[in-house]
Amino acid sequence: MIKLSYQISEEEYLRAMLSVFFSGRTIIYALIACAFLLLNTLMVEQDYRWTAFSWVLPLVIILIFWVIILFFSFKRAYRKSAFSKGKLYYGFSDEEIEFEVPDSSGSLKWMAFKKVKESKAFYFMYTSSVTALIVPKRVFDSSSEHDAFRNLLISKSLLKG
Repeated sequence: MIKLSYQISEEEYLRAMLSVFFSGRTIIYALIACAFLLLNTLMVEQDYRWTAFSWVLPLVIILIFWVIILFFSFKRAYRKSAFSKGKLYYGFSDEEIEFEVPDSSGSLKWMAFKKVKESKAFYFMYTSSVTALIVPKRVFDSSSEHDAFRNLLISKSLLKG
């Protein structure tokens, strides 16, 4: 059994959420939307310089406010989550995941997890499309413990090797 005990700081939680939100797909969708706006402008308007400026400036302002709103939404979510209330304890075995978090304890079968995404600093173990258990890579005591955890995720077909 792989036993992990850790606490996630607000800063670490914000980094995790932003890394998920600004993953490749979100950036690609934003670029596609901008390309459509630009094509529409070039096809409809005669004075390209003014029209381009008239949609670029509001778009930049909207994006800035969007990032600010996300930042404060993530901060609020952190304060309401178990992450902010104390240490988290997890035990990962071949059969199940045992957990003890502030206000709750129990176990989950591996089939409760839909997928796992790996970033440079975290594992995101999804139980739904929007709910995930966040495991920071820094919590592993050794590279062999990290490798054992990663191999366990691969053996459960949650992570590609």
